[in-house]
Amino acid sequence: MDISPDLVGQDVLVHGYLGARSDLSKNISFVPLRSKDLKDSIQVVSASKGEDATLAHHLRLKSLVQHSPVAIRGLVKMKQKPKEQQQRITSTKRNEDVEINMTEFYTLNEFPSDVTFQEDTKLPLEQRHLQLRQNAELRDALRFRACATKVCREYLAEEHGFTEIETPLLFKSTPEGAREFLVPTRTKGMVYALPQSPQQYKQILMASGIPRYFQVAKCFRDEDQRADRQPEFTQLDLEMSFATGTDVMNCVENLIKRLWKTMLCTELSAKPFSIMSYEDAMATYGSDKPDIRLGMEVS
Repeated sequence: MDISPDLVGQDVLVHGYLGARSDLSKNISFVPLRSKDLKDSIQVVSASKGEDATLAHHLRLKSLVQHSPVAIRGLVKMKQKPKEQQQRITSTKRNEDVEINMTEFYTLNEFPSDVTFQEDTKLPLEQRHLQLRQNAELRDALRFRACATKVCREYLAEEHGFTEIETPLLFKSTPEGAREFLVPTRTKGMVYALPQSPQQYKQILMASGIPRYFQVAKCFRDEDQRADRQPEFTQLDLEMSFATGTDVMNCVENLIKRLWKTMLCTELSAKPFSIMSYEDAMATYGSDKPDIRLGMEVS
């Protein structure tokens, strides 16, 4: 919601969600309008002034509950603030510096009046949409994931010649490590299986003359949930033909360094990652995926 003091005196149309309304009197109300991404807000002033059209908009605003999506047209004005505070912030351009005097009000949808929640309300997973609406960290996590996927695509496709290919989700059942989700068909006795991974597809692609493939792949495994395993998950899947193990490790290592630098603003060491063979891992830690931070070597 990019409304700055430069727009003072101009007529604007803004969209967003209603915040908690404050009624100064039956004719004057103040309500924050939250932006579409819920990151910021701007104060809207609604005054009926006894005019039929303005009164209708004012009453419609007061009839809606918090969180309702709306469109508001009005004039941008500077907020009335204490003199010393005005002098301190006149050079800044923040939504808190201005407000909108509402002239027209449009209801885009109505938020259910029987749904109420605060920032500390515990919502069940069945109301995931409300969890996202309530919790900025969850919304930021989705944006973080989208940005991380973008970094992977730029690194693999644009810089290293990988081809992104979308493989089918309906396939024949194959004996692999986990149970599969089966999808019945209208043909009696015939079913599809959801893929545990695109393993077979990517091997076929290598034989088909696609030298480098990657996919942000959906995978499905019908097994008990664990801390590191869910029935449905997404993984970055890639394959390289005519490549050694060192080639694959270098590609993945540089991608991880790029992700840390871009997403976490952390520059990892220029030195290559340390490598431990399977034999050394089993002999030293008794596991093929040891957490070496714990220092629990087999004596």
